[in-house]
Amino acid sequence: MNICVFGSAKEFNSSIMAEARKLGRLIGSMGYGLTYGGFGEGLLSEVAKGVKEYGGYITTVAPQTPRLNNTLFQEIDELILSEDKRKRKELQEKNSDMFVVLPTGIGVLDELFEILVLKSYGELKQRIVIVNIENMYDNLKVLLQDMDAMEYCDFVDSVDRILFSGNQQLYD
Repeated sequence: MNICVFGSAKEFNSSIMAEARKLGRLIGSMGYGLTYGGFGEGLLSEVAKGVKEYGGYITTVAPQTPRLNNTLFQEIDELILSEDKRKRKELQEKNSDMFVVLPTGIGVLDELFEILVLKSYGELKQRIVIVNIENMYDNLKVLLQDMDAMEYCDFVDSVDRILFSGNQQLYD
């Protein structure tokens, strides 16, 4: 199984960074692979470090940019280059069996909503898990539930689980 993790290359507080490392350890210990944007810093680098602690396989899908080699996590196993960020999302979707969304910024919300739309249209079969560390996604969950109740969308049924803390099991 190959798990795509969406998150930030930004540093967060120590508890969020620790949860990201814990997620990586879980992925690696289960023998799963990680697919992500490949940056060697911030939240996502903690996931990658955790995967590597357990000998996991890391696939990086990154857009070609002049500074690419200076920003990549150095212990990746496979590098897939894309023309741009839109193509990167498509390649991540194609190369993943599951999606996990960590606390983040606007770029990851873009990725999340794209996979939610694809799943609601039946074009994406993979499981989606939103990890709600420190209540980051509380308002998003309420918004999606409200939209679902008003029958504006069926996103809520597309998300397999929204976790409310980093200490719950991600996998059944």
